[in-house]
Amino acid sequence: MDNENQINEQPQQDSEVKESFNLFKMDGALSRSGFFIVFTIVLAYSIVFSFVFYYIYININPMEHKILYITILSIYGLSSIYIYGLSCAKRLYDIIGNKQKAIFYIVIAYISITATSFIPGIKYLGSALSLLLVGILFLKRGKLIK
Repeated sequence: MDNENQINEQPQQDSEVKESFNLFKMDGALSRSGFFIVFTIVLAYSIVFSFVFYYIYININPMEHKILYITILSIYGLSSIYIYGLSCAKRLYDIIGNKQKAIFYIVIAYISITATSFIPGIKYLGSALSLLLVGILFLKRGKLIK
């Protein structure tokens, strides 16, 4: 019985990790090309929502419909942060080979980027950190997916 538990508790081997394009679940790693595809999807999603915000701002007075405006903004913001953060964690998982560390590092990076955005003297450092993170994720070769 103990032998069976030890076999089942073994971590995944490199050959068992598959590329996952699921945008809502941390179920595998993401290659550079997969990360580029997800990055393009999030960018297109942002452009579409920019037009939606512009339409709402021009045609519907946001001050009169605060709840609608805040709801749409919250849905967009939270969903894009979740999808992009999960994609970064999957890509970092491919690079370093450890899922827990990848999630931890991405959460720390997001907290750092957000925190620096609110400090007046260094508010543009968050954008620079974000650009650096994306650059590393695009350029670094992964260990798990060839």
